[in-house]
Amino acid sequence: MWIQTKIAVFGYMLTAICTIIMMVGTAAPCLAQTEAKVDTIRIRHKHSSCEYYHGVYKVGSSNLREIMIDCPEAISRLSKADACRATSSFLMVASGACIGMSLASAFRTGWDNETATMVAGVALAAISFDLDQRVYKHRNTAVKIFNNKQLMRSEKPSTTIKLAFTGQGVGLVVSF
Repeated sequence: MWIQTKIAVFGYMLTAICTIIMMVGTAAPCLAQTEAKVDTIRIRHKHSSCEYYHGVYKVGSSNLREIMIDCPEAISRLSKADACRATSSFLMVASGACIGMSLASAFRTGWDNETATMVAGVALAAISFDLDQRVYKHRNTAVKIFNNKQLMRSEKPSTTIKLAFTGQGVGLVVSF
């Protein structure tokens, strides 16, 4: 008789433990609202340029377009940056050619006739530097647009779970 009582108590305890485990197991996903890791791009400013990091990896300017493929506003900014980069590169080559030709001619014949070409080369270089800074401005804006989109996608609706009195007694109230 004593052994039967112990077995019955053990059975009740086992049932209670299994019930608690099942309750915790089913309630855990509702209560564990951990923040999802947001897939953003970090900008690191270096002297007159910028480096971009996606996670722990350094990303080149060509890979930014692949990462931002689902954000058309950011892609349009990257296109503007690419156009500025191409124009800046062309103007820098033209500037180097003007300055190089004027220096070569000046060493051969004298400085009298080559002032205009030298000034044109310096002006083209200044315009090229300005366009180069616009490249970084457009890229940084594209990264900020992309990061804002990613943060908006990751926001979860706020839910609260609390114990409250209901029409049928005490229960869990879930508010969205």
